[in-house]
Amino acid sequence: MSRATFKGDWPLVVQTATLRCAQLPGTGGRLQIATVETSMGTFALNGTAKGQGYRELGPLWLESETNPGARVSASDMINAALALCGRK
Repeated sequence: MSRATFKGDWPLVVQTATLRCAQLPGTGGRLQIATVETSMGTFALNGTAKGQGYRELGPLWLESETNPGARVSASDMINAALALCGRK
């Protein structure tokens, strides 16, 4: 997907990315690993992914233009990734 076509706030410094979602084995589908893959690597979008060793968004996370010192919300991207696992 790209920043131009994404429906919602784009929280990344890169212009394109691939969202992924996988069920965490052994949880009966209760926990999902949400990640974003870019030219800079694969990063965690949720705590479950962080717990599996994926890097935090840090260097990839876009600063807000309207709120200095804050980051653009990643909630739209997290929800889009989790939707790939069937969560709404």
